Amino acid sequence: MNKLLLVPFFVLLSIANAQAAFTPLTDGDYQMLITGGCFTFGDCSAGFNDNVDNTSNAQTRITTSQGTFGSGIIGDGLVGVIDFTLTSGNITVTSFSQDSYIATAGGTFYIEAPDTTGMTGSIDNTGNMTFQPTGRRAIAQFFAESLGVQPWNIANSPTGTADEWTTGSQTNATAALNGSPLQDSGTDQWTGTMVSASTVGPAWGFFVGTPYTEIFNITITSQGPQIPRASVRITPQGGATQECSETGGSSVTYVATIELFNGAELSTVEWLIDGEVVNLGPETSITAFSSLGSHSVEAIATLVTGQTSNDTTTVEVKDTQRPSLTAAFVDARTHTTITEITDNEKHFVEVQLIAEDICDSTPTSSGTITPVFPVQNTDIIGVRGRKGQINFPSTALNLRGSARDASGNSSFEANAMLHIISSFEHDHFANQH
Repeated sequence: MNKLLLVPFFVLLSIANAQAAFTPLTDGDYQMLITGGCFTFGDCSAGFNDNVDNTSNAQTRITTSQGTFGSGIIGDGLVGVIDFTLTSGNITVTSFSQDSYIATAGGTFYIEAPDTTGMTGSIDNTGNMTFQPTGRRAIAQFFAESLGVQPWNIANSPTGTADEWTTGSQTNATAALNGSPLQDSGTDQWTGTMVSASTVGPAWGFFVGTPYTEIFNITITSQGPQIPRASVRITPQGGATQECSETGGSSVTYVATIELFNGAELSTVEWLIDGEVVNLGPETSITAFSSLGSHSVEAIATLVTGQTSNDTTTVEVKDTQRPSLTAAFVDARTHTTITEITDNEKHFVEVQLIAEDICDSTPTSSGTITPVFPVQNTDIIGVRGRKGQINFPSTALNLRGSARDASGNSSFEANAMLHIISSFEHDHFANQH
């Protein structure tokens, strides 16, 4: 009797232990630590291990003519740290840091993700997990200047969704890797293994098509219930560089895209330009005048619970347009444009140079007048001087003008011609008509 009773009792204990191996994750904030793993151009299951905790500055970041790259933390015992929020099984990444891949065919691959907005994932109620690391990018040590920073990794196109990490299976031409679903590892802590197997995408030039594999040993720790929060992203309409469109600058429209998470409610948005508050209220967009030069723009979103989130951007207003210029001779008595005068009207001629510029209300202008008269080969030109003046015999005057604005833009030359009609020519013309 006792033996018969012990058998079903033992079976019940075994089932209970199996069911307790995974406790589903509830909605909340979590931190995923990459505690070890593998990266190789080949098959990680063969024992290669190029994904380790960084041990020197050289492995953490690299500075090139294109900037400084890499996001590892020296000597922390970890390969990566990813913070995320879980809502109904869906992952929203809030921060991403991963150490470099060392000893690769391209030297050290410095990994970072300056933009996590495209990173997604999911965890189901049995511990299966997927992760799309869109926005993760790398720069190869040996080819930093020739290849530059590129997405790591999008196998089929330069843009799109990154290759998936999964606790399931991944295969490529050289390897078949199997991850392991999450399982309990203490109170509010889970461990598992994620894998990725694919080929290098076209953004990497001569590496394209090379098989590679990745293994990530992960530990997920609960950070507590979801905290209401917001993310802010400023977009200047027209881009980060604006053309001057009115005197001294331009009116620029700034739009703040604000995403609310975990039941957050927006209270106010504070706008600052160059550190000065220009608007405080519910407005998620403003239009403000920005003078010539570079300006720092910040939007601070405050929730009803008091938490804040902000974003900053820089906008530069430039004046690249030339001023316009008109040149003319006018009658000083009537201020009308003239194109010809008689000898006895010479003292009624006035030069007119009108310069206009959208950005500069007072562009400068200047001009020169040159005598114009017909000549033939071997003609001798007489130059007479009287009372400090040089007199040229001429049948016309040519006015050439130029203008320049405060930003240094110079106009094309403007020209005007004034024909001089002698008294004989004028009388002869009048008699004929």
